[in-house]
Order: sequence, then C-alpha cells, then structure tokens
Amino acid sequence: MDISCHARYHVVKYIAQTPPTGDETSEEDVNREIQPVTPPRKHVSDDATNTSVKLTEEGREAIHEIKKFRKATDDDRTRISDILVDALWHFVKHTTGKTREQIKVVLPPTLLTEIQLRPQNNVQQMPTTKKKC
Repeated sequence: MDISCHARYHVVKYIAQTPPTGDETSEEDVNREIQPVTPPRKHVSDDATNTSVKLTEEGREAIHEIKKFRKATDDDRTRISDILVDALWHFVKHTTGKTREQIKVVLPPTLLTEIQLRPQNNVQQMPTTKKKC
C-alpha cells in the first residue's frame, strides 16, 4: 500500500523521535499498518446551496434531541442540515398537503440539470503528473 510522501515523512520522523521499546518498527511495517482514509459518504445533493440559520437555545436543544433519537435508531440522517430539511418537508406536507414530488415539478430547472442537458464538447482534462518521493 502506497502512502503519500508527506504522510510517510511524518510517520518516519515520529518513529525516529520515539525512544526504542525493544519492539522495533521498520518502514515496511509502517507502510503495511497505515490504512488509507476514506472520505465520508456524501449526504448533500449537488444542487444544494449554503445558507445561514440562527437558532435559539431551545432550537439547538430540539435538534440535539432529534439527533440523539436518530443515532439511537441507527438513522444516517443525524446532521443538522438533514434534520432541518426533514422538518421543512414535514411542515410543507402537513400545512399545504403537497408532496416533495409535487413541488419539484413546479421548480425551474437548476444549473446542474441545464449543464447535464447541454451537448458535450470534446474538451479533455490534461493528465497530472504524480510527485515522486
């Protein structure tokens, strides 16, 4: 398994600074033991935009309680944005009677769908060179 030069530098530097314990670690052992970090699963759609919301202490506590309940039931949607979006859709459904699909029909096309509908041109990305240690 290959790790980045920067990570290898810090691991080897740490091993060099650590006093020997009688259980010596070689660079091969370091390469074998370091596992790559996988990015977290994406939970927001590509057309989502950042927004700012101010919450009172009670609002933050309500979100905290929902988050605790969802974690206890092994629900993946425990992020604040997930909880707020779910609450908005619940409110819309119960006050207007409209479903998510009914609202999506009336929305104008997003930039993402416009880009997907455009004809593709023949532009190719240039290959990048890998840095050598």
